[in-house]
Amino acid sequence: MNRPTRIESSGRTVPAELAPATGTVFLDEVRSQGRRFRLNQPVRIAVTNSADGWCYESKPLAILAFGRSKQQAQDSFAEDFAVLRDAIAQTPDESLTGDAIAVKRAFHEIVESVSAE
Repeated sequence: MNRPTRIESSGRTVPAELAPATGTVFLDEVRSQGRRFRLNQPVRIAVTNSADGWCYESKPLAILAFGRSKQQAQDSFAEDFAVLRDAIAQTPDESLTGDAIAVKRAFHEIVESVSAE
């Protein structure tokens, strides 16, 4: 098991060489768009690569982020995390599908706090 990693999209991202070629990364916080998302528990991210680039995926959070490099995939994941959390986690349940409600609950369980940087 890898130790928790921080992925940020503000230019202070985990060096790509520290991320596995394929396998799993566990995040204990995410930084994106000038905000820090502190997490109650590490988020498991599946890392894969192909001839087309890199993929970082969290099925419970419905995030599938791509990049031509590891760094781009990490940045994309952090940005998708922030955008999806804003779009789904704060929307009334009545406006969401069943799948979206499950993602919303996952965000509420995982995100401890959000603060400005």
